[in-house]
Amino acid sequence: VTPQTTITQYLSEFAANGEIKGEFVNAEGELSTQVIVQAASRAGARTFVCTSGPGQLYMHHPMHSTSSSRLPVVMATVHRGNKGMQPDHTDLMSQTWTGWIQLYCENNQEILDTALMAYKIAEDERVRLPVVFSYDGYVLSYTAEPVEVPSQKSVDDWLPPYEYQSILPKDYDPATGGRGFGRRGGDPQQGWITHHEALLNALPVIKEINEDFGKVFGRKYGNGLTETYMTEDAEA
Repeated sequence: VTPQTTITQYLSEFAANGEIKGEFVNAEGELSTQVIVQAASRAGARTFVCTSGPGQLYMHHPMHSTSSSRLPVVMATVHRGNKGMQPDHTDLMSQTWTGWIQLYCENNQEILDTALMAYKIAEDERVRLPVVFSYDGYVLSYTAEPVEVPSQKSVDDWLPPYEYQSILPKDYDPATGGRGFGRRGGDPQQGWITHHEALLNALPVIKEINEDFGKVFGRKYGNGLTETYMTEDAEA
């Protein structure tokens, strides 16, 4: 979906040229896209998906099952308004209650860096939740900026290989598609409690990873959660 098309364009070229190790899947729609990355994540693959605007809304339903299954999927949302083509944040803000961690980027360097940090946040054993990082469509997605690209070795040293570890309760029944549905579904309340605890755990984890990223790569973004602008003398 426009305007995230440059992401899939270049990823498909990288895959076709053998520049990246992995499988590039052309899905027929947003619903199947989430199901594909759910299965791949459970199979032990590090996964990535991207969307924009109406596609994000169409993806709403399976995003719930990705997060309730505690899968560390990473997604990029390239903002596009739902009533027009210009970017606004309603596409991702409407996904607040799907249980994904949301990170908003300001420029192309931050997009690159946040993509790396998103995997480390999502895969941290204290979190184990999907993460979406986002940025404005057209303004950033169709604009080229110079960025510092870290070496593959430095990234590999900083981001360990992904290994799938199920942290769902033993009575979790994948045939039901989640907890609390049917005779063997388990306790949905316990599931939401642990999910909430993981979201709270993510707050200090994000700060830690932002600091560590700054030490290794020389760039960090505020305290990892927020950045301030001319607030030194604010009385709030």
